[in-house]
Amino acid sequence: MKKNSKFYSEKLVQRLNELYYDFTNEQYHNSHPEIFIQERERWERIARQFLNFTNPITIVDIGTGSGFVPLTIAKFTKKEDIFICSDISKDILDIAKHNIEKQNFHCKLKFVKIKNQVPYQLPFEIESIDVITMNSVLHHVKDTNTFLGQIDRVLKPNGLLFIGHEPNKYFYDNKFLLYNYLIIDPKFIVYKLFKRLHLEKIIKKIYYLISPKKKDYKKITNKINEVLLREKLIKKSLLCEEIDEIKDIKAQEGFQPDSLLPHYKLLLFETYNHIFRVIIKHYNNSIIRKYDNLLKTKYPKDGATFFIVLKK
Repeated sequence: MKKNSKFYSEKLVQRLNELYYDFTNEQYHNSHPEIFIQERERWERIARQFLNFTNPITIVDIGTGSGFVPLTIAKFTKKEDIFICSDISKDILDIAKHNIEKQNFHCKLKFVKIKNQVPYQLPFEIESIDVITMNSVLHHVKDTNTFLGQIDRVLKPNGLLFIGHEPNKYFYDNKFLLYNYLIIDPKFIVYKLFKRLHLEKIIKKIYYLISPKKKDYKKITNKINEVLLREKLIKKSLLCEEIDEIKDIKAQEGFQPDSLLPHYKLLLFETYNHIFRVIIKHYNNSIIRKYDNLLKTKYPKDGATFFIVLKK
């Protein structure tokens, strides 16, 4: 049976994420191309709408990874602006630095390693940042309240916060949407059945055994376990599926987007992926895209994934 997320310590979640992206930095840069393609247009559109400051600004991208957000939106900055790229993984931040510096953006670039520590703390001064961006970051953080409190601490009054590509709790609360995608892709029905019978670990083990990336999974898992055991953060080795569960600690819960920082002003709230992972897998299918757009019209707040812009 799946363990409750409370079972895993905050320190373990942070350290495992740090190690995972240290060990997968090159592979991660080349993974999920279909997601990056779909997200790029959204980030460009929203950045064009909101990054229209007349005065010089400081932007911090949290969880830069291999550089997706700065590579997408730094072109909207000015020569006087400062763009700080940050990540808990030093190795993947080095990849980002290599990717970003090749582009010769106008703004001043800085790269900052976020320390693995409990409680979570951002390495920036109080009210020193004009804009904070994050893409697919929040669901990797267990203690989201402390994390968001740190964002509030470093963001200037009237500063902007962009949160992109996060799981939407409204989707999980919408029973029609939650089960609708199963009809389109029957493989999900099998997984749902196993999950209902508390046998999802079996199907995950099968997946990791037959996956073409089997050798990579095993190699990365062994390296992570070696460090975690040495540091006494775990008592026995973790399975591949357990590492994924800890790494994406909040992915199965989702967030209520308009309640993350309720004292902030919600400037933009949009959701997408109304047929969940099906639209990601079959994005080039025009019929599936039309159906997804139809559901988006009917349930604008309930897509599986959300993007919000908040103003302090």
